[in-house]
Amino acid sequence: MPTASDLNNTVDKFAVQFLLPLGFKKSGIHYYKIDNNQYYGLIKDTSRGYFMDYYLVYSHEAAGKHYEKLLKKPSSMLKDYPVSVNLGDIKIVYESTEKLINSSYTFYSLAREFKVDKNCRESETVWNQYFSKIIKRNELLTTDINYINDFVQQMFDTINKYGLNFYNECDFNLCYTSVQKSIEQNKMPQYLQYYNEYKEVFDEYCKLNNITQPRVLSTMKVSWINKLFK
Repeated sequence: MPTASDLNNTVDKFAVQFLLPLGFKKSGIHYYKIDNNQYYGLIKDTSRGYFMDYYLVYSHEAAGKHYEKLLKKPSSMLKDYPVSVNLGDIKIVYESTEKLINSSYTFYSLAREFKVDKNCRESETVWNQYFSKIIKRNELLTTDINYINDFVQQMFDTINKYGLNFYNECDFNLCYTSVQKSIEQNKMPQYLQYYNEYKEVFDEYCKLNNITQPRVLSTMKVSWINKLFK
């Protein structure tokens, strides 16, 4: 019977071909790359003691102690990255907008209440369906080795098609607007202290480096602009 190790080993085989040539390194069940004071990662989310999904993650030196923590060891906790996106969602994100900075997607994990639907809007119905799919998927991952191979192949197809664009677009502006949008939209207010923590270090970074604080463009305005130029 296949085990979690079979999934991890299959991911490793694909990573050797697709991620290591790009400068990524392996750490446990995760992959990461540090370049020009920026942190890129592919994280396996098992934070609930159960395999949930793989995530593309990003952080910037402006995140201060949060960033320094990652330099020692990749974190499996999505809250430790100001930007993250589920591999299953990245296609929806790019189909709904041309630039990540203009996306309505909630990039800070603690502010995401539900999964997004095909229009990149959070939906409780989609979230419930997602959990049902995870249960069935994990059953197949522990019973069918061919399913593991197909699952990982699809993972890396997605990374090649959308993930590399994601990494290329990630920057300080996306980090800043990710948490600022969470504050302005009062997303999951029980986690406000985490948003403010990031916001404070980002504001200090702007001050020290004489950088203008990035502005959050409202979803409504972005939608209107996108329609205008289509």
